[in-house]
Amino acid sequence: MIEEILIVGLATSALYLVIALGLVMVYSVGRVEDLSVGAYLMVAAYIYWFLAEGGPYLSLPKGAAIIITILIGSAISISVYRGFIRRLLDNPTAVFISTLIFSLIVENVLAGIFGEAPRSVHPLVYGSVTIGGITITLNIVIILAIAWAITIILITFISKSYIGRAIRAVSINPRGAMLVGIDPEKVRILTWGLCGALSAVAGISLATHTSISTGMWILPLILAFIIVMIGGLGSIGGAILSAHIIGFVGAFTMVMIDERLRGVFGLLLLLVILIFRRRGLFGRE
Repeated sequence: MIEEILIVGLATSALYLVIALGLVMVYSVGRVEDLSVGAYLMVAAYIYWFLAEGGPYLSLPKGAAIIITILIGSAISISVYRGFIRRLLDNPTAVFISTLIFSLIVENVLAGIFGEAPRSVHPLVYGSVTIGGITITLNIVIILAIAWAITIILITFISKSYIGRAIRAVSINPRGAMLVGIDPEKVRILTWGLCGALSAVAGISLATHTSISTGMWILPLILAFIIVMIGGLGSIGGAILSAHIIGFVGAFTMVMIDERLRGVFGLLLLLVILIFRRRGLFGRE
């Protein structure tokens, strides 16, 4: 029982951490919550399915399908930013509402094209391993490894590279960044592109772990938003910690209580955190 909670918790934490990191990045440089990450995730899942399993005339190797999907996810995110988000940066509420509306529009468009019925997607890899008496698929192991690799690479990129330092400078003081030759607008475009890429990875992971459907974006977005709020807006370290808190609380709920309640305790925890520490665990003023 404990082993099952551990495995489910790690897998869930890894999957939703990738989405949360995208939200953290865009908030850091834009001070807005971009809920269209749900749309990026959903579109990426369908694009990957179409490219990798679209039939005899379009069945690309999985590696090629993944790369193309990530690039498209990044391009869509940049297009959304340049299309309307940047015009609303001075109004976070408008961004919050408009990006949520965008995700709902995308959901309805995909439902009209592909229907609302779930579609199964082949895993990235086949096979299974037994850990502590619990058999888990290699696909979950790969998803967990990819999520942690992305997290480590992102942290290293932000802390060590020139572009990463530019992102941090814009997140701290955009005007000050401009004085030292950094273009905040270019940094924001790059950051939104990273957000789209991260959302695409999450979409592919979720699709190959479960299935795809036009409503698949809702729960991941809710949990990722809870993770970001608990960890503190703009805090990567906070997102990592809170992702594992939510992941293991959800795993415990699924295994010991009822799978339908897995999001409830996360919401209760968020409520408690906001009452006693409204900036989250590691959020700054």
